[in-house]
Amino acid sequence: HDAFQSRAFSAMNIQGLSLSGNTEPCPRCGRQSRIMDGKFNVDDSGNVEVISAPAWTRAALREMRDTLVSAREATPEDPDAMFRTLEETNPAAAKLVDARTSPAWTREQKLALFTALIALLTLWATIAPKEDANAVTPEELKSIIDTAVKHVNEGTEPPPPTSTGN
Repeated sequence: HDAFQSRAFSAMNIQGLSLSGNTEPCPRCGRQSRIMDGKFNVDDSGNVEVISAPAWTRAALREMRDTLVSAREATPEDPDAMFRTLEETNPAAAKLVDARTSPAWTREQKLALFTALIALLTLWATIAPKEDANAVTPEELKSIIDTAVKHVNEGTEPPPPTSTGN
């Protein structure tokens, strides 16, 4: 399964929606998929605010990184196509990236962002403790994306990943 937008959020103007242990059919393959547990607010426009939810896992970070790597390999010169792939497979992460970039960014800046994100996600997934199923909080994911944007704006590169034996 890839990530997909849950139809559980099709309702509007809900405060304190609590979800736990729910599943729904994947729109691509039909298999049952878990809906993210947590407590949410949904506004009149259908925008979802996460009040509380489990953290991102190492597996989720690797999945996001692998999606970006695949998109870069498929369309190495087209960062907009890479972003569309991210939107299709991980809409939440795509929103975080989109909110932190500028429409005025050049093609080179967009390509640098994807390179920095891949490096930072690889680094984070490498150093996150294996035994910690909730290794990365949503705030930490935002920080990873913010760091990638900072590297692009400064014209620097993130550090290479190192193995910690995990």
